[in-house]
Amino acid sequence: MIATSVLALGAVLIYETFLIALDTFSYSERYLDVAPLANERLWQAQDYLTHLGHLGDLPTHGELTRDGKHYQWELSSIIQDEAGSYKLFKVDVTFFWQEGRRKANVTRSALALYKERE
Repeated sequence: MIATSVLALGAVLIYETFLIALDTFSYSERYLDVAPLANERLWQAQDYLTHLGHLGDLPTHGELTRDGKHYQWELSSIIQDEAGSYKLFKVDVTFFWQEGRRKANVTRSALALYKERE
């Protein structure tokens, strides 16, 4: 009876470890899918903020499908600091996706400096 309990506990622990590893792999795979997209969105936002001082007509949210996987994303910027003719912006881009019952996300941030022309 004790041997059966130990074997059952071992099987449950192995099964749980397998599921955790599978979940981690799935998240990592999705992260590797969205990392280049997040970098591109951040670069575009930094370029707009550095040259214009605002996001202009750059989209701030959207949806996309890549390799059959559905993602949603949001882009936001706030002024972190102002000094004279300089403005420091913080830019955040967040990608969301559904993994089973939970909603996973990745957020990347960057800074952009704008100097007003005189």
